[in-house]
Amino acid sequence: MQKAKWRAGDVFVTAGLLAVAFCVSLLSPLHCFSTRLPSADCAVFLSIGQGILEGKTPYVDFFDHKGPLLYCINALGLFVGGERGVWFLEFFFLFVSACFAYKTARIRLGRFSAFFTTGAFFSLLGVYFDSGNIPEEYALPLMFISLYIYARFFFKSDSNEVAGGGLKSREMFILGACFGGSLLLKANLFAIWAVFTAVIFIREVLRKNYAFVFRYTLWFFVGTAFAILPFVVYFVAKGAFSEFLYQNFTFNFKYASQARTLALYLRNLELAMGNAANAAVFVVFSFLSLLREGKSERFPFYAAVFLSIIASLLMILGTPWLGLRNQLILFPLFSIVFPFYPISFPRFLGKWSRIFPIFFFILLFSFPLYEGLKTARGIMRPAGVETHGFTRRKMERVCSAVAGNVRTGETVTTLGNNCSMYFYTGLVSFSASKYIYQLPTGEIDGRIAREYEADILARKPKLIFVAWPYVERLPGSEEDMVAVRRLFPRIASLLETEYAKLHVEKGLAVVFERR
Repeated sequence: MQKAKWRAGDVFVTAGLLAVAFCVSLLSPLHCFSTRLPSADCAVFLSIGQGILEGKTPYVDFFDHKGPLLYCINALGLFVGGERGVWFLEFFFLFVSACFAYKTARIRLGRFSAFFTTGAFFSLLGVYFDSGNIPEEYALPLMFISLYIYARFFFKSDSNEVAGGGLKSREMFILGACFGGSLLLKANLFAIWAVFTAVIFIREVLRKNYAFVFRYTLWFFVGTAFAILPFVVYFVAKGAFSEFLYQNFTFNFKYASQARTLALYLRNLELAMGNAANAAVFVVFSFLSLLREGKSERFPFYAAVFLSIIASLLMILGTPWLGLRNQLILFPLFSIVFPFYPISFPRFLGKWSRIFPIFFFILLFSFPLYEGLKTARGIMRPAGVETHGFTRRKMERVCSAVAGNVRTGETVTTLGNNCSMYFYTGLVSFSASKYIYQLPTGEIDGRIAREYEADILARKPKLIFVAWPYVERLPGSEEDMVAVRRLFPRIASLLETEYAKLHVEKGLAVVFERR
């Protein structure tokens, strides 16, 4: 009877987590009910994923500074079911994340409490989610799995075991594989593994448990190599390894360092701390809990969480264009606040202990609730209403205008940072240059702008899409070539002398056809 009761509880929790993941996944523009087009970044990943299915090689045939695992995920989703296949993978990754967030909460809480805190916390994900299909989103399960392993290590290890004995070799391997996977998604997602590894090493060295330190290092390295080596071998075989290193690391360093000033850090800190998820609340309570657990055996865990938050903040504060999606790397760390931190405060607050949970949740959910209602209103708009600058109806009109205009051997290009035209017109393999977008990459590295301009002048594409935001005014106006003249004067001259406007789609793009 007891066994059946537990099974029924498991079914309820699983169904609830599926529902939570499904609701969050509806924030993606790739689901079947969406009237929105993907964001500029999402369109890049879809285009490169489609290119992989058509035999193209990332970094050689397409320029982008994200990791190859991201393009493989998009290729897999497109192979399974087009855009809906990618959306299904988003849903699956969110479900895995929710499951491990729940498992982590179960270390300290009962089943119902763990389920409630997981569901409540994932309701905040809509604040960070942005447009979906981004590397931070796919890194969530890697982070949640790792935090679960680390939490079990610090909270579930038998006190009679040899120090460090609570972390098994396969768990060390999984931690390394998750770390490697995060590097293959985006180069700056490693804070959790770096900080927790450092804290574990310090604790075990102080205990003179050198055998554990060696074993952890060995299996962590093996797991990392298991994730990364297949990609290294592939890019070496394709002659793309140098471009892989340049675009993933060298260019990202240029990108991150181009505008690092004190004013930028202060502005981004204000944005991060005052965002819709009340990030400052998590940071303050994590620090207070760190102080509260100062003499506890679990102090290293709380220290690792707090330091990981600080390290992750430092990673994103130098971003020239900080958005909520960049802050998504904080989400798994903030999830620890729910099951691990408030329950340690009753002893700290004495007679105020019963009021604290109420105060905590009201403070945490005040503004996110407002944001969530706005998000729900956006999702439930009528399908035929154009509420977003980049809508599918606009893209359908562009596709109709260019249908049949490009023959085998001809090329196309997009001037701008929204390359969704490649993907939706089915012309990914017809790109005249590997630089399928040029902002802000061309402004960061002059080589990119020079190579792109040379490609276009040499190949003279049949179609040129002048995409937002190159069009500084409404497309079709006399002002629509201002930005093109400034960034690519020779391409602007080419458009004026050898091209004519084929189609104008206000708010999306102007299509030029070679005469």
